[in-house]
Amino acid sequence: MGVNAAEVREMVAEARARGLFLMEAIWTRFFPAVEALRATLAQGTLGDLRVARAEFGKDLTHVPRAVDWAQAGGGLLDIGIYCIQFISMVFGGQKPEKISAMGRRHETGVDDTVTVLLQYPGGVHGSFTCSITAQLSNTAYVSGTKGMAQILDPCWCPTELVVKGERKEFPLPPAPGKEFHFTNGAGMTYEARHVRECLRKGLKESPVVPLAESELLADILEEVRKAIGVTFPQDGR
Repeated sequence: MGVNAAEVREMVAEARARGLFLMEAIWTRFFPAVEALRATLAQGTLGDLRVARAEFGKDLTHVPRAVDWAQAGGGLLDIGIYCIQFISMVFGGQKPEKISAMGRRHETGVDDTVTVLLQYPGGVHGSFTCSITAQLSNTAYVSGTKGMAQILDPCWCPTELVVKGERKEFPLPPAPGKEFHFTNGAGMTYEARHVRECLRKGLKESPVVPLAESELLADILEEVRKAIGVTFPQDGR
């Protein structure tokens, strides 16, 4: 939601002080395929969880902002957020006990390709790889003692979920005659509906993307950046 944890906390504090609604726009969480995954986890279908992994990588070097150090470009903040939010979601928004990371920096100073390993309470762990120069599988999975569930490509805006070998499809809402600039852009409807419902109820934050978790995600991404030696101009403010 911000370049660093300080920015995120500043936004959260301001929203709370003014009594305003604030939510990090992680549209992935509102796709029916992801809602179905959350239901699967809540039902205990996969047993005791053991491991989660996500990959998101594509060549974004033709996008000026993606490689612009001054604009906090790179893979982590642009597409890595989709990976870490998945891991955080399946593990219930817990704070990891240990974070390890390795990465390659782009010639412009932003992070190019990064792999992260996170250890959570109870010995479970998650990992992800994100890249703005390499094509990856763009999938995500979580596995437990009774089976595995996988979100298929594109994992950041999915329409397919595989649970213990059973594949389920969730078609996008119809949008005849409309053009979208993003993959599965019609799926932004899901997020918009959720925000509308939150506002109708008078909520100040979303129960699906709570502000405490947004702060946690910012902390994790900042720690990863420190581990791989990537800083941005905004970090010194």
